[in-house]
Amino acid sequence: MTMKIARNFVLFLVLGLLGYPQVSGAQISDAPGVTVPSTSSPTTLPTGVTLRSGISYDSSSPSDLLDAYLPKPSEVPAPAVVLIHGGGWVSGSRTDLSSEAARFAAAGFAAFTIDYRLEDPGDCLKQGPEGSDLLVCPAANPIPWVDPIEDAQTAVMYVIDNASDFNINPKRVGVLGASAGGWIAGMLATIGLASNADAQAETISPAPSTARLQVAVTWSGIFDLTTLSPTKVGQLPSGCAGDANCIDKFAPTGFDDLTGCTLQQCPQDFSEASPVTHVTNKNTPLYMFNSAQELVPVAQPQEMAAALSKVGVANNVVILPGEQHAQEYFDQAWDQTLAYFTQYLGNPLESPPTTSPSATSPRQSNTTKTTIPWLLIGAGVLGAFALVGIMLIVARSRRSKNPHRQHKD
Repeated sequence: MTMKIARNFVLFLVLGLLGYPQVSGAQISDAPGVTVPSTSSPTTLPTGVTLRSGISYDSSSPSDLLDAYLPKPSEVPAPAVVLIHGGGWVSGSRTDLSSEAARFAAAGFAAFTIDYRLEDPGDCLKQGPEGSDLLVCPAANPIPWVDPIEDAQTAVMYVIDNASDFNINPKRVGVLGASAGGWIAGMLATIGLASNADAQAETISPAPSTARLQVAVTWSGIFDLTTLSPTKVGQLPSGCAGDANCIDKFAPTGFDDLTGCTLQQCPQDFSEASPVTHVTNKNTPLYMFNSAQELVPVAQPQEMAAALSKVGVANNVVILPGEQHAQEYFDQAWDQTLAYFTQYLGNPLESPPTTSPSATSPRQSNTTKTTIPWLLIGAGVLGAFALVGIMLIVARSRRSKNPHRQHKD
């Protein structure tokens, strides 16, 4: 009887323990990758992503708003990416990059899309080919070109200053700019997050700041306005002949209207407003995408790359085939774009970007969770066999003390 109980106990214990690692493994292997369709929008957010919309980042300007796309809650603060829309300085809004922001959030980054001041085109903004915007006359109310840059600086600093509210790491922040937003991103990469800007004189220079960007990425950004501006609305840039899409909302005349001046009249303004003018060895690493035959000539990022390389700042230019502009080539540029941000900000779905010995990465944590149960399992098995051994010793002892009963049995 004693032997039968012991055998049943051991069998029950072993079967139970063999099933345990399978359940534990299913719980901890549910991590690495996230696939999100590029058609994500604020109404169809990826699983786990939260949208906080219409946040004012500048109390002095009610129209300066941002949307926050926050990833699945984590004990480790997320890296952050601020996305800056395009629109030729006359159109566009923070919702233009909602799909891209949702994609970043699904990959574990906190993503922020921002509005910034635009010139008022009045009745001059008309619908062009393929839904693009076309300026047909000078804008009604030009604004100083420093205004969009200052707005973007304020937005990024708001995100950094409210890092705990958004659960982000304030030292792991980058920017992504598309089209005119790429020009802004280029200025932030060179000027920084604080500047001495003079709206009257239309000059700008870096100012001391403890905050800085870790990386900037541009899609079809402009870096030298002095070489681009002479192209007028309605004229197709070299490489775009015959393509109606090149009569685009990013027509260089948009900057003429932004400054209220032309290159011939105000060459210093156009130079001052060009990111390439402000290149130094203290600039943020900059990674630039462009299409081979789009509106923005490939010479723009190539000139910027040469200037950055000369002073030792990390950079690269990715030339994509075709004529697509900015987020039109999002699907082709996504993997490499994500790789650049992961390189500088860390991969939020894997190890957090820290060398602190007290910090435990998700991968290390999973290993720990797996090891401890197996130690308990081993101890349990050894205990079971020890118990069986004790039972056998006791049974033999009883039989040796009761020979008559042993003979009877």
